[in-house]
Amino acid sequence: MQYVQRHFRQHTYSPTYREIMVAMRWKSPNASFYTVAALAEKGLIDFTPGKRRSLVLTKSGRKY
Repeated sequence: MQYVQRHFRQHTYSPTYREIMVAMRWKSPNASFYTVAALAEKGLIDFTPGKRRSLVLTKSGRKY
C-alpha cells in the first residue's frame, strides 16, 4: 500500500503490476495482482480489471 501511495505522489498515475512486482522484489506479477485484489476487497483501492494503470486510491486508502 505504501508503494502505491508513494508512486501516486511521485508520478500522478498508478503503477503497473510489473512495477509493483519489481518494487516488492517478487518473482511473479501474479503476486501483485492478488495483492491489488486484496486491497480492493478491503476498500483501500479501486481498479478496472484488464486496464493498465487503472488503480485509484479510495478515500480510505488515502488515509491509510
